[in-house]
Amino acid sequence: GILGWKYKPTPYSTPEITNLAKRMGVSGNAKVFVTSNPWIGGPFTNALSCAVYLPANWIAAFPKSEVLATVGHEFGHVTRRRRFALEALVAISSVVSFTYLLALHSVPLIYEVAEVSLALLLLSIVSWRGEFRADMEGARFTGPEGLIAVFELLKAETKRDDGSESHPPLHKRIERLAPLLD
Repeated sequence: GILGWKYKPTPYSTPEITNLAKRMGVSGNAKVFVTSNPWIGGPFTNALSCAVYLPANWIAAFPKSEVLATVGHEFGHVTRRRRFALEALVAISSVVSFTYLLALHSVPLIYEVAEVSLALLLLSIVSWRGEFRADMEGARFTGPEGLIAVFELLKAETKRDDGSESHPPLHKRIERLAPLLD
């Protein structure tokens, strides 16, 4: 179907997830769904609805503790979404202010290139910080072992560890979680 509607997500709940949501303070906000949509490669959170989506193959592939750790990470995004939105707003406002001043004293093309470049750079920084914070928030409630295991497996399966504009490299995420191990 159009827009992936043939892959209707199904609610997913376990007593552990319900307990985790309550402990993290998201019990009324976040719902967890499983999707078989092949375009969904990994778990994610819809920032507007606070809905967490897990690929069906993750539920089958990972032990319960690692699925719970992943949900904890996603709930970390839910608990910190207002801060993320504020940081993104500050970043974009700063870029617009800076490039406006630049536009007053230079060629319009330089202004446009600077605006796009700085916006992408600052949004990447804000996004990486959001991922690191969600890792730590989830690990506070589920322990770091599950997330570290998921990140190690992803590194091994993809044979990549270079990160992206929105997600830091897995080894950096593991390095930040490692001190939390007992």
